[in-house]
Amino acid sequence: MLVTRVVGSCPGCQAVASFGNISISGHTLLRGCSHCTYSQRLLLPALSKEVLYLDQSFLSHAFRGELPDFVEVAKLISELAHAQLLVSPHSSIHETETHQWRHPQGQRLWDFIKQTSRGHQFEPDYDVRRVQISRGFDRFLSATTTPFSVASEDAIPSEINNWDDYHWIDVPHMPDNVELTRALKARSIEELVGIFPTWRTDTTTFEDDRRSELQAAARGYLQHYVKMTKRLAHGDFMAILDSPVDTVVVEGLMAYGADTLPTDQRLARVLAYFTSPYFTRGEQLAWHLCSQGSRKARPLRRPRKGESTAGRLFL
Repeated sequence: MLVTRVVGSCPGCQAVASFGNISISGHTLLRGCSHCTYSQRLLLPALSKEVLYLDQSFLSHAFRGELPDFVEVAKLISELAHAQLLVSPHSSIHETETHQWRHPQGQRLWDFIKQTSRGHQFEPDYDVRRVQISRGFDRFLSATTTPFSVASEDAIPSEINNWDDYHWIDVPHMPDNVELTRALKARSIEELVGIFPTWRTDTTTFEDDRRSELQAAARGYLQHYVKMTKRLAHGDFMAILDSPVDTVVVEGLMAYGADTLPTDQRLARVLAYFTSPYFTRGEQLAWHLCSQGSRKARPLRRPRKGESTAGRLFL
């Protein structure tokens, strides 16, 4: 067996300095001997890791600007992740933005993101939207009046509190078209700056703007679905494969009651949902929780003497 960390002599063959940790799976540590087949399995204690999202502003200050305070925090994050006390899952945004860099620190940044994520990723944003919209639809159909709740598993995989193994395999893949992404970002910035003069004289409130955005989102979901169904009706079955990912939002809602209700009634029900408070409350609560969380975030620090450092005790 390949011993990753030696902890002592083998209880089986008595070979000196040959027994130790082999690998970890879930909450089980496998120990074995490099000279014989003797092995042990130990159940590790449950973990409750702090989940940290690192935005591009922090990463830029730490790796592009190399500002001392941010560099120090980056080192602390690496230590806490290694000690199994913290995890910083990465997202598709991290990968896309990192590959946009024309900077010598780009590869070092990407290595940092992968190492502190410990192989964990946030669920794709389109999946989070689909799940939360479907949950809101369930509440709409049952006329539930209890407060809408945001579940952490919507965005964070359940295995995030498993113990991380010693080894991980990095499978690189071709990034998105870097130059196309860069050009689209530049165009988006130009368009955003272009609407500033109108925005400065606009008299709408924040709630008005949010309501307008939610209505636009609902229209977009419906338009994607209608376009896909029209293509299918004309025999274009590639629509199943190449339609926008948000097409599944309305497609999933239309599946409710498909065995008992005709299409027009199910569609009317979806339209009623998109204009109801059940569609907007989840979005508003998610925004509220994010804003409150950012205000109440606890500062990172190294564990004090006596505090749990689970990863160091076993690994």
